[in-house]
Amino acid sequence: MSAATAMSFIGAFLFIYLILLLFVIIVSIFMIVVRCMLINKAEPGAWWKGIIPIYNRWAVYDISFNRKTTILIFILDLVFTFGTTGINIVSRGVTNIANLSTNNTVSAVDGTLLAVTGLFSIIGCVIGLVALVLKGYAHYALAHAFGRETGFCVLAIFFPLIMMAIMAFNPNIEYTEDKLELLQD
Repeated sequence: MSAATAMSFIGAFLFIYLILLLFVIIVSIFMIVVRCMLINKAEPGAWWKGIIPIYNRWAVYDISFNRKTTILIFILDLVFTFGTTGINIVSRGVTNIANLSTNNTVSAVDGTLLAVTGLFSIIGCVIGLVALVLKGYAHYALAHAFGRETGFCVLAIFFPLIMMAIMAFNPNIEYTEDKLELLQD
């Protein structure tokens, strides 16, 4: 491969990477604006809560659920979100330790480390799946709190950004304070 071909490949890769990065930045900013508008509809003047990391989750859960359920969902969200990250970090570390073998043979220690890596990967997948279900339920509850029907709420599980944008930008949709309750106050 010539140097010119390699440079054109690298240039094309960087161009695609920058386009994807720009798309992610635009979608992230749009999500922040939508979240701020939804919070402002529920609590006029409180749009700033949508900008602060982690607190914005509390604000959305607080307008979707009663107080006890908000606390439970918020704690579970943090545990599952950071638990998945922690499990993935540990799994990668164990994999790297298993790959430190200098010869091409697989020892009993390597086999054990690979089994532990597989176990951590399975645990990470289960925690990630539970976190995904939790997020879906939160999106359902948010749509319900804005007075949407069951069909719209179900769509909010599968297409949260689109449904949240519809709720945020539609002036006919107002906050109804119809909060879901898992735990009674």
